[in-house]
Amino acid sequence: MLKMASAFIPVALSVLVYLVAYNNSAAGRLILACLAAGNLFLWMLPTTWFPRCIHVTALRLSSLYIAVIFASWLSLELLFPSVLPAEYAQIMDLTKVFRGADFVPASGVDMVFENEDQEIHVKRPRAAFGQTRRISWHRPGEPFEYHGYDPNSGKTYLNRFFWNSQGYFDHDRPLVKPANTKRVVIIGDSYVEAVQAPLTQTFHKRLEASLNANPWLASGVSFQAIALGNSGAGQSTNLRVLQQEGLAYQPDLVIFTLCSNDFCDDDPALKRQLVLASGEFGSLTRGLARHGLMATVFAARRIQSAWRSRIVVSPELLQWSAEELPVVETAWQRTLAYVNQAKMLCDRAGVAFVLVYLGAEIEVSYRVDPEAALSALRGMGSAHSAILWDMERSVKRVQSYCAEHDIRFVSLLGPLARAQTQTKKRVFGDHYSMFGHEIAGDVLACVVRKCLIDESARDFKECLTEGPQQ
Repeated sequence: MLKMASAFIPVALSVLVYLVAYNNSAAGRLILACLAAGNLFLWMLPTTWFPRCIHVTALRLSSLYIAVIFASWLSLELLFPSVLPAEYAQIMDLTKVFRGADFVPASGVDMVFENEDQEIHVKRPRAAFGQTRRISWHRPGEPFEYHGYDPNSGKTYLNRFFWNSQGYFDHDRPLVKPANTKRVVIIGDSYVEAVQAPLTQTFHKRLEASLNANPWLASGVSFQAIALGNSGAGQSTNLRVLQQEGLAYQPDLVIFTLCSNDFCDDDPALKRQLVLASGEFGSLTRGLARHGLMATVFAARRIQSAWRSRIVVSPELLQWSAEELPVVETAWQRTLAYVNQAKMLCDRAGVAFVLVYLGAEIEVSYRVDPEAALSALRGMGSAHSAILWDMERSVKRVQSYCAEHDIRFVSLLGPLARAQTQTKKRVFGDHYSMFGHEIAGDVLACVVRKCLIDESARDFKECLTEGPQQ
């Protein structure tokens, strides 16, 4: 028993130091080196330095083994770029968003959006971009840039901005609402985060501009749309954001956005399958990338690839199976229950609430050209060909739940599909295209007007049938 307890001491200390260092420093290799050196130092300490209650031999052996483990890990990280240069380059490119990569030279793209009108408390010089500053992810006051492609203009662009004091892509707004101001708080995932568009072209800022350009309430009233978007968030996260941040802004209306993959985000098992099936980076690999542990990221990706081969159909796609699948239905009911909790929370606070279904590209594609969309699905493999697809299943599921629980509901599928059909412009690129943001902003401006004029309003047909701008 004494041997086991003594051997466990270096293990416990190493784990504790690693976790503390990992959460407070991005220097992954330095952390490994320090842990290897620390355990080696512990192994070399004279016997007389240890109290009699310690089994020195067991402690030393444990320290030596741990030192070897961390030293080997560090060696793999150091050798990875030279031993597997192609794989290293690929990992570096894939992880540049997560690890604080250098800024992309503005000369390499067609357009640069500087977002100079962004109102933030700590405004850093624009010269910071492309010089010594490095991109960061949701760090308050720090710079970020998104390298994108607009499918409608065929041009590449950089979207450069600073995260506000709360770590969101938006203006900074005081918690206390100014006099003669109506506030709309919009909560959601990466569609609300909206780093793919300059701030003035995001749907929430288009909504705000539309409301302020066309006064329709008492004279002197202004409008603020506050976006609280977190990439990868499901409704459980959205509910927490509403509780901890959203209501603190004293909103008159809360817009809860719902994406078709939220039921996966709210279920840990389905979330793991979704990440594996999509090839996306999970929280573990994102964290490793931010710490510069590229060999470990590479190994994790290889393991994920092996597991991915076991997933026949992505869980996100299974929601559109005409067959009722218990795992999907249970997950969706959990997600919608979070929405209902959010609605009841707003009711108690005296705040209007509306749920907006943002839609997925495949749902819009189906409405534009059903046969082409179904053909693309069936072409993904024999398992997909065997499924009877019902591409309206999810939106109907949500619509039915909202009717049952008295939740005001708006789906953007119709306006987005109609706009794409009539204009031949794509409403999706990476998330919404800038044209997609335009359509969403126009529709939601109309929805907000109706909600704030009549809190009992349930009919938004007028908002959903307005023609798209050319």
